[in-house]
Amino acid sequence: MPDSADIRASLSLSLGAAYIIDRELESGGGWRLFVAKEESRDHDLVVKVLPDELTATLSFDTWARELRTAATLDEPHTVPIVGAGRTATGRFYYTMPHVGGFSLRDRLEQGPMGFDESVVLLRYIARSLAYAHRRGLVHRNLMPEAVLLVKDSAVVTEFGLAQAFERARADGGGGIVLPPMPYTSPELAANDPATDQRSDLYAWGMMAYEMLLDADLFANALPGESAPAAPPPAGDIPPLLLFKRHGVPEQLAVLVMRCCEKDPAARPASADELLTVLDRIPDPKLALALESKHAARWIGAAIVAALALFVVSGMAVFRMNRREARQPPVVAVLPFESSGVVTDSLFADDLGDAVSAKLTQLAGLRVIDRMSVLSAVDTIATPREIGQVLGADYVLTGTMRWLRSPDGTPRVRISPLVVRVSDGTSKWAGEPELVSLADPFTAQATIATKTANEVDVFLGPDELALLAKHQTRDTAAFAAFARGSRLLRQNVSLSGPLYASALAEFERAYQRDPRYAAALGGAALVLVQLAQREGRPALADSAAVLARRALAFNPGQARALSASAALALARERPDEAEALAERAVDANPSGIEALTLRAELLPLVGDSLGAWRDVQRLAALAPRSVDALIVAAASAQVLRRFTDAGELLQRARLLEPERVDLILRAARLARADGDFRDVPRIVREFRRRGGRILAGDVALIRVGDQALQEELAAAPPSAYHAVTPGDSVDFYTEKAKLFLTWRDQPRARALLDSSSRLLRRLLADTSVTASQRRKFREIMAWTDAARGERASAVRAVSAVERAPFAQQWPNGQLAAYTACNGAEIYGFIDDVEQMIPQLRRCLTLPGGYAPHAISAEPALWRHAPDPRLRALLAEFKLEIRRKI
Repeated sequence: MPDSADIRASLSLSLGAAYIIDRELESGGGWRLFVAKEESRDHDLVVKVLPDELTATLSFDTWARELRTAATLDEPHTVPIVGAGRTATGRFYYTMPHVGGFSLRDRLEQGPMGFDESVVLLRYIARSLAYAHRRGLVHRNLMPEAVLLVKDSAVVTEFGLAQAFERARADGGGGIVLPPMPYTSPELAANDPATDQRSDLYAWGMMAYEMLLDADLFANALPGESAPAAPPPAGDIPPLLLFKRHGVPEQLAVLVMRCCEKDPAARPASADELLTVLDRIPDPKLALALESKHAARWIGAAIVAALALFVVSGMAVFRMNRREARQPPVVAVLPFESSGVVTDSLFADDLGDAVSAKLTQLAGLRVIDRMSVLSAVDTIATPREIGQVLGADYVLTGTMRWLRSPDGTPRVRISPLVVRVSDGTSKWAGEPELVSLADPFTAQATIATKTANEVDVFLGPDELALLAKHQTRDTAAFAAFARGSRLLRQNVSLSGPLYASALAEFERAYQRDPRYAAALGGAALVLVQLAQREGRPALADSAAVLARRALAFNPGQARALSASAALALARERPDEAEALAERAVDANPSGIEALTLRAELLPLVGDSLGAWRDVQRLAALAPRSVDALIVAAASAQVLRRFTDAGELLQRARLLEPERVDLILRAARLARADGDFRDVPRIVREFRRRGGRILAGDVALIRVGDQALQEELAAAPPSAYHAVTPGDSVDFYTEKAKLFLTWRDQPRARALLDSSSRLLRRLLADTSVTASQRRKFREIMAWTDAARGERASAVRAVSAVERAPFAQQWPNGQLAAYTACNGAEIYGFIDDVEQMIPQLRRCLTLPGGYAPHAISAEPALWRHAPDPRLRALLAEFKLEIRRKI
């Protein structure tokens, strides 16, 4: 074996002074691995030196040229080969970024991986494959040793290396032939020249089989032999049943078995099909639920046909029951690709935004929201693939060629294209149109009109006028408005500075054009969101003024209507809010902002069917917009569709796994569904990721395990950031419930007394809003009942039931809160006869308790032996067992 010092010296000369050979890593098979540090940027490289016997007949030029192609890979789960070289002593080497971690093989040897870990890693590997395959690269030597695990993620290494060896060997005059590795596909082992990306899918399937079933496929294979053409079953157990016994859902089991087929034609066509299934399986609980209690959604040829467009994007759970003859077509508007000497890099984005905004106004069309489109564009290659992922029927795309007029002014030639997603064919290729930067508006209207016509949307005179209308003719105002919309769309974390920047752009736009209704509406909506975030009534007043101005110029301005509806709701006028939200959706049928508002509003007034319709539409039109999915999940939770809410929330978490607030929402959902065993795990994950439980969520600690309950029992209000009297009331009542559950009456009474004093002070405060006052009165009634003050509790709950709000919307979300609270009040004072009808409403109205959740309420569970409560719970098929 060559001396390590000699190799280090020759590598140092080849790499140059910018790198220092730091250390040697363990390796085998004659390979030598070193870590080289780049001092100027503190970047580490892994340098792999090939064995002399392997390079004897390789053409270095061919080998290095092939590896340059692999160096272009740029994807989070792919480690590219940075470069290739040859030392002065003739040794070949190549370099890769040093990512650390350990191999998948090392992990497999540690013991069983489990479903969760396996699916997460398989998804990362599939993403790497899909990315490389789109760029024409096939790995050809994929195996656990080529996958590194780094910080709960997986990265694939050495893409292009095997192919480089093969071609360099052919150009170098033959030489040795590497024996087939265990994960080598049959066609690759046979040196079939038609071998393509499906060979990598075979290796992926073999790894998946090993990971999911903890089965050593190669225990009986001789050195150099490939794996069997398909994994053998264990004994006489059919493979699918074997997967089922390991908790692997059938759709994933079928996929793995297809990948392991001997015939490449029987395997999936691309790695995108792997992602299709994996993205539908965010966790084992959800995946198995799809096959059991919700199996009706997945079984039957008619349903499968109706869901075909949604399979790729994981949208099947939220099927829209679409029928081509009756439902509007779905269109995704992509950013146009720019070429030439680009004068304005945002012009293409602004054009797509403007055309999309025009099309969202058409009732005969459904338009995918911009956030989802841009998210897909960032990760997917072709327009057809983007359309498939988004669940679109058609994709509007095109090119923009930048030119200069003879006088030097920039112009752009726009060539639009509508692609039919089902077969990837062109539905319409528009004539190239030369556009001046001084008038982008005519092109926007023309492209929108042509697109609608070409996807068979009927355009009457009103629709044609709507598309042709220019919101402004001031290009600088339009540019400012576009920047504001972009900032608003990007503000997924509800950042105050981003809101302020968006507001400044909208203000700049309407100051240049005072009649620019869209800019006025955008500013109004931002002010409403800031008012809600910061609790500043003056901002809400300013929003109302701007919204009125916008609607005076354009009565259908959707953002102004949405802002007005949000203000009406905050001022306890749900009927007015509902009417305004309906107007906003009518004016903008595909407008996500209007749909999210209405989806939140309709449960309040008791329109559960309408709210579910909006949840479905949000899931279809905003498949990759986390904020829209959050609203859809919250509304589904209110509507008691807990499984659907969980699926929506999981999709949001898959899109933005770093968002800690999504974990907290998952904990709230588990509590609402009565899944108390899962709450502690989620709470601890939330805290591990830096989250902090505040006073409003202390119920999550109360319904947790013994350790969390003991934490709450010993904690002061400050432990949960209870800084306002309202926060303290939340803390005291939840802690009192804990002691009542423990039957520790003295400590519960002390907390209830503290809560009562605070509530009286709050109810005497004239600055308290009407909605807050109503909430505090209901808590006061509950507190009186828990303290044994029967007469005052009964008076209070009767007054709440007679209140105009409860009378006007008896089937809404607030009525459910009143019913649940009333049931607990009657439970505390031992009036079971009055408790039962209140509890029945609580268990049926949107926003009320899930049946299993009542075990966490001491006022109700104390009556578990009562036959009247048993009979009621039997109606919900809930067996009384024990309290948490």
